[in-house]
Amino acid sequence: MWKLLLLKMKKDSAARASLGKNWRYFMGRRKIIAARKATVIFRLVLEELLFRGLVTLPKGATRDFYQATNAWPRCRWIGSGRLAIDGLKETKEAILRIEAGPSTYEDELALMGKDYQEVFYQQAREIREREALGLPTDLPTLNAMKVLGQREEANCPLESYKSFATKL
Repeated sequence: MWKLLLLKMKKDSAARASLGKNWRYFMGRRKIIAARKATVIFRLVLEELLFRGLVTLPKGATRDFYQATNAWPRCRWIGSGRLAIDGLKETKEAILRIEAGPSTYEDELALMGKDYQEVFYQQAREIREREALGLPTDLPTLNAMKVLGQREEANCPLESYKSFATKL
């Protein structure tokens, strides 16, 4: 941990290893301390809003707030993202984790400090706008695949994004 504080690292790999180790420690602390306290505060605020009638439970809810006090305020807190030492390597790692199955877009974007739903909706909006203006919609994806060197052909999830964009 002292190397992190003094920033005494001679190589990128040493920096990544040191920051990765410390990242796990801080994420554990954030999960135990900050996320629990934030969830308790959120639960109290939600309870107050429900009591005052400013917020209502969805139609068809089978349990009221007090019957499911742990279920209604359950959430996932996304903090700031991890520092990227070598962005290209970390992008490759994220793509491989998603494709191999042990990770998801939600997990990878949370590591960057982003909400996956916001990112997906923004991507869908951008595809619709590019199509409306007659601009190619696949250039960023194709260029990313060429840079990463992961695929010869553009077998990318563009079609699924297009179908997602039309549903919005």
